[in-house]
Amino acid sequence: MAKWRCTVCDYIHEGPEPPETCPVCGVDASFFEKVEEAAANPCQDEVKKALRHITYGLYIVASRKGKKINGQCANTVFQITSEPVKIAVGINKNNLTHEYIQDSQVFSVSILDTNGLGLVRNFGFRSGRDADKFAGMEYDMGTWGYLC
Repeated sequence: MAKWRCTVCDYIHEGPEPPETCPVCGVDASFFEKVEEAAANPCQDEVKKALRHITYGLYIVASRKGKKINGQCANTVFQITSEPVKIAVGINKNNLTHEYIQDSQVFSVSILDTNGLGLVRNFGFRSGRDADKFAGMEYDMGTWGYLC
């Protein structure tokens, strides 16, 4: 039986074809890739088992540049220190969101739960250079400022 991996959430589907939609994140079949069976590596299973214990989430990281706003999906946000409070966020330096963070020196982090997976379609599969990702969405700008 063939195996198909969702390239968004890593869900594995077994069957002759990928599913029409991913039951976990909801993307269509075009986001599935066939899993090729690799030669057995005795350590590989142990490494995979250990990596399953690493927890991470899915976030929308947003920023602004002047009156423009942009956001993107990220899966790397973690606390570095508690005094003073500091977090680290993994952002590709080529992404528009990174440019906005560099310019404004501010960003927001929204933590997604399973009900927020629809936002992944909007913030994860296209560039803010090509589309206004916030168009038609409700959002609150909040207070932009600096942490001291």
